[in-house]
Amino acid sequence: MVFGLIKKLRRFLPGSKRPGTELIRLIKRAHQGQISVEELVNAPAARGRRAALVAVVAEVLMDLKQQRADRAALQQEIRDRIANRTDALERKIGTLQVQATRDALTGLGNRRSMDLQLQRMIDTCRANGSDACLLMIDVDHFKPLNDTLGHVAGDQLLREIGQLIRSNLRGNDQAFRCGGDEFVILMEGGNMQAGVALSGRLGSLVTALTRQLDVSHPPQLSIGAAALSELKEPTAKQFLHTADGRLYTVKALRPRTRRSA
Repeated sequence: MVFGLIKKLRRFLPGSKRPGTELIRLIKRAHQGQISVEELVNAPAARGRRAALVAVVAEVLMDLKQQRADRAALQQEIRDRIANRTDALERKIGTLQVQATRDALTGLGNRRSMDLQLQRMIDTCRANGSDACLLMIDVDHFKPLNDTLGHVAGDQLLREIGQLIRSNLRGNDQAFRCGGDEFVILMEGGNMQAGVALSGRLGSLVTALTRQLDVSHPPQLSIGAAALSELKEPTAKQFLHTADGRLYTVKALRPRTRRSA
């Protein structure tokens, strides 16, 4: 549109070559943003009988300037919306990832997360030659508590046990709820001695926690511990199997009156 007006300007000023050439140069500079429209309108070459046509050119240039500003604003708005939606999507993905790896009741890791972290821990410890300990935990007499006091009381107890476990972990330890009343602790860099010490501490804390419950047999923990260094076959399956076997050995040694877990 501007260049069409420039052609008209050439025809409009056939006998005024030098001023016409200067005015066309100024219009081109204004169109490219090198000078303002106001500078164009006030230029000596735009005065006199050229003023009316320059005013039309100036109006067109102002419209183009506004269109450019509107287009830039629209592009920025589109970029902002894309960025906001990207941020929202990333937050949603992060939330879903947390939900996929966390137990909703206790806030500990879930079974899927435990499977992933257990293999990672084994690979890391084997690579650097360090030991690890796995604790398999079961809450004895949990079902009678649910039957007597209700599932709300049972859920509350599981949350409190989860909190006790979390508050007694070392820096590299990780805890998971892997079933209704089953928990697993991975102690990267820990040995059997560390595992036994943590087992005793958690057992005493849970016994103190449940002592006041109005049930015939208060819940308590049975814990089986296994160290990575003692395994002939250092696999995740063998690690879990060894700790699980020792858990049931502990259960078998409980008095018969407390066997109904």
